[in-house]
Amino acid sequence: MALIYCAPSDGSVRAGVVENAPWQIRAKRAGLSQKELATLLGVADNTVSLQLRGRWKSGIPQYVQFAIIAWEKLSQDGRDALREEMRQIREVRGE
Repeated sequence: MALIYCAPSDGSVRAGVVENAPWQIRAKRAGLSQKELATLLGVADNTVSLQLRGRWKSGIPQYVQFAIIAWEKLSQDGRDALREEMRQIREVRGE
């Protein structure tokens, strides 16, 4: 596994070159729990758990990989704004 990580001075987390890093570890390193990832994606907690552990028959879906990469690139303010927007969407839907 090759990891290259440089912390930016603005406090945000940026994805570096990461080869063969398990997506579960990347999400956790970026401060994104499986439960929160499932909530943001609108899927069951156990679905994300199975996907991240490689137990999904088609592998880890691209939308899950995209969400983790996007989360890594967001600043804390961006993450907070995304959380709030998704909370509002769930509220409108009655969830």
